[in-house]
Amino acid sequence: MADGHGWTDAGLEGTVPAPNSCHYRTAADGAQLPDPACDPGSTDSAVADGNVDSTLGRSGGYTSSVRPPAALSDTAKKKILAAYGVPASQSSEYELDHLVPLCAGGASSLANLWPESNVFLPGMGSETSTVHNSKDQVEDYVCQAIREHRVLLSAAQKAFATDWTIAVQALGLPPIPDNHKG
Repeated sequence: MADGHGWTDAGLEGTVPAPNSCHYRTAADGAQLPDPACDPGSTDSAVADGNVDSTLGRSGGYTSSVRPPAALSDTAKKKILAAYGVPASQSSEYELDHLVPLCAGGASSLANLWPESNVFLPGMGSETSTVHNSKDQVEDYVCQAIREHRVLLSAAQKAFATDWTIAVQALGLPPIPDNHKG
């Protein structure tokens, strides 16, 4: 658990692992998972099962108020990519993602941030491409279930930290409906 949101103006909480010390795992469906020794997941100490409505469900958006400034996360991204052995020249192919998402009370500490590979889809109109990650669909679906009190926040946090690819099943939720998929 992080001390609050997991960052201050001085930087992100925690220590970046040494270069090339982190190794991706592969989920049963072939999706990429972070190294649990480097990224075990971390949660915001201000968010708990008993205050979901007053924190995650409040109007104005919890996630935008706790997201660190880009200057802090951009600096951390370079170091985290190096920890996973990803060359700096490939940094645009990765996003720094929260293992336990902010919408589930995840912290922006180094223990909860990992370099997730992006899939780029052709854009429409003036856009050249859009980023698509199947984890984003799982996050949206599970976080909606948290706000609707269909799953406990603590159970969702554990499911994301363990293996986000099976979080929906682990939480006993029905499969993500096609109309909810991005």
